[in-house]
Amino acid sequence: MWIQRGAAGLPARSAARAPAAAARWLVRGDLNESAALAPLADPASEDIAADYGALKAACEREVQSVFGERALIVRPGLIVGPHDPTDRFAYWVARFLRPELLGDRESRAVVPAPASRPIQFIDARDLAGWMLDLALARIPGAFNACSPPRRWTMGALIDALVSRARAGGSAVLPKWIDESALAAAGVEPWTELPLWIPQSDAATSGFMEFSCAKAQAQGLQFRQLQATLDDVAAWLATRDNEAAWARTLSAAKERQLLLSA
Repeated sequence: MWIQRGAAGLPARSAARAPAAAARWLVRGDLNESAALAPLADPASEDIAADYGALKAACEREVQSVFGERALIVRPGLIVGPHDPTDRFAYWVARFLRPELLGDRESRAVVPAPASRPIQFIDARDLAGWMLDLALARIPGAFNACSPPRRWTMGALIDALVSRARAGGSAVLPKWIDESALAAAGVEPWTELPLWIPQSDAATSGFMEFSCAKAQAQGLQFRQLQATLDDVAAWLATRDNEAAWARTLSAAKERQLLLSA
């Protein structure tokens, strides 16, 4: 999210709030709020693809330059839940609970191994309620806002989906495929298979293991995973899916992966 200097300079009687998407890419170090932020080499850069994290950090600096110690900086991880149009988390819900939304699919779903892979996300409703509480209480500071590290793994997510699928009469089961095979097949991490970041990618090491202890100590709470899954599934059943799933793994590509596995 961009922050214009004029907008940041608006007078405010309460602590300033950073954009809800003020997550940033860290220079490697401790994965908490004290870690160094990625520097923006060219202050005039608008290249989001190349400088995504550094631009987020620059937004934080703009807020802090105006509001100083009153600034509230919230750094969420992946935000999920009903009405999320990105298809990142919803892809997995659809693949197991409503596979008909994804076209002609096999009864086995391609899932990136290993099952022990840590994943982090936060339900938008948990995040929004907590941020409102902070704003009303005028709490300043920087907070990572996501599920605790290793609260969930890819295996835990898939197990929950399989359990929900069986309860609903669906027979979809996972086919765990090594990430080297996925890479060889040209599968795009994070977009075609959401939540998958290759372990070989040193630049993103630890990206799904940020410490959120500070936010938890300030009252951030998390609803049960099953509640988010059920609510997303219910929403998917009612939304217009015609333009959805454009970048996620296609049925044809998944079928080829299953044949090669």
